[in-house]
Amino acid sequence: MKIVISGLIVLFIAFSVKAQKASGPEVKITSGIIRGVTEGDVTIFKGIPFAAPPVGEFRWRPPQPVQPWEGVRDASEFGPTCAAVGWGAASGTIQQGSSEDCLYLNVWTPATAKEGVKLPVMVWIHGGGFTGGSGNTSGVGFANQGVILVSMNYRLGRLGHFAFPALSEEHPEEPKGSYAFMDQIAALRWVQENIATIGGDPNNVTIFGFSAGGVSVHSLLTIPTAHGLFQKAIGHSVVDAMEFSPADQSIKKMLMRFTRFQLKRLG
Repeated sequence: MKIVISGLIVLFIAFSVKAQKASGPEVKITSGIIRGVTEGDVTIFKGIPFAAPPVGEFRWRPPQPVQPWEGVRDASEFGPTCAAVGWGAASGTIQQGSSEDCLYLNVWTPATAKEGVKLPVMVWIHGGGFTGGSGNTSGVGFANQGVILVSMNYRLGRLGHFAFPALSEEHPEEPKGSYAFMDQIAALRWVQENIATIGGDPNNVTIFGFSAGGVSVHSLLTIPTAHGLFQKAIGHSVVDAMEFSPADQSIKKMLMRFTRFQLKRLG
């Protein structure tokens, strides 16, 4: 009897979860309709593709547009993390649980936001030395403070940075060989095109990150194709995390001055 009751409880929970997903909040974005979930006072959309899978002919190419889909796309689960392919001669193995098909982003927004009010947006760029990490972490804390939080994945390791001359010459307007930065810019373009639909203000976007994410923030400040996609920037653990010899202290000071100058420009 206990086994039967336990089985019924499991079935009830499974059907409840399925029903919750089927009745979640829906939003129409440029590529189609997505259905998220509401947890407490936060609405969450996960695993939203912001570029086509960078595989096959799109490997080591700038991110390509997403193919629109029909019907409603489930956005209740994180997408795959990016394949963490390292730099060494024997680093060609893709780690289990990761994938080259990984250009997905996630959005957390207050479920209680008033209609017509455009909320500030913060875009988090994860760290990990450009060889690891992902955007698949919770942004509930930001949404609880009245901010829309967007996180993203970007290509890592040799798939994310590979400045082979013949490839770079095909796209001279893009950061040379820095496909990770191109992915980040594509995600920021997605924010500009879609965040208003989810209640965000595309004219009040802050990018932030630490470690490799902080380096990305500094880089995006200088890349022409990223201009106009965000208004504010916060970089953590960037210059101070680098090692400088005594003879290189002038370089460190110059980088710090450059950082302050760029942040002042952004207000």
